[in-house]
Amino acid sequence: MQGPPLSSATLVNPGFEDLTGSTTLFNQDVPGWSDYDGAVGSGAGWFNKTVIDETHPAWATTPWSGNGVGMLAVYDTGQDEAWMFQSLGSVGAADVGKTFIMTADFAFRQGGTRWTDSDMTVAFMSGITDTGTYGTVLGTAGVRNFVTDINGTVPIPFESRTATFTPLAEDVGTEVFAVLAIQQYDAGGSTGARQGIVDNVTLVPEPSALALIALAGLGMMRRRR
Repeated sequence: MQGPPLSSATLVNPGFEDLTGSTTLFNQDVPGWSDYDGAVGSGAGWFNKTVIDETHPAWATTPWSGNGVGMLAVYDTGQDEAWMFQSLGSVGAADVGKTFIMTADFAFRQGGTRWTDSDMTVAFMSGITDTGTYGTVLGTAGVRNFVTDINGTVPIPFESRTATFTPLAEDVGTEVFAVLAIQQYDAGGSTGARQGIVDNVTLVPEPSALALIALAGLGMMRRRR
């Protein structure tokens, strides 16, 4: 699919603030994001912070800003991966040589009687689908590993991770997706979900080297005048 150039991309609902008027604790339909929920079918969604503060204060992860956060879950059996994604358009000729930077804040709820060894990832990708095809990472992904404590009840707080992608000429025409994912390697303890939290996704394009050279040259011309 040929979309608008990558340099014109903006993220939809990057802070998971659009809860579509919901007053429920949790919803699997994340406005602006498509998702793959895995075999269990409840691997991606969002939490409503207002409801959590009122009914489940022990769940709160600090700092937790705004109205909501995204959620990616794995289970002790049947589901070791889940992801959400949105299209950023396609690489255009003007995008070649520019570096695109995407960041996301990751945290994790600790379930007390269940533990996990999981990675949460922010990445630029191609070929990803909502039917189980993970696709190909473009550039460098940002990954945070979580090994939760089977006796832990205090949530693991947020840390930021960064992905970068600098398109080459051969990438022109490739559709690029912003991807948030979880991958579990091991699990133990009682049955149920292990829930990773994501918030504050940002996307920033940096100018290409040629553009910086041109700007520098323009500055020198102005100084000569």
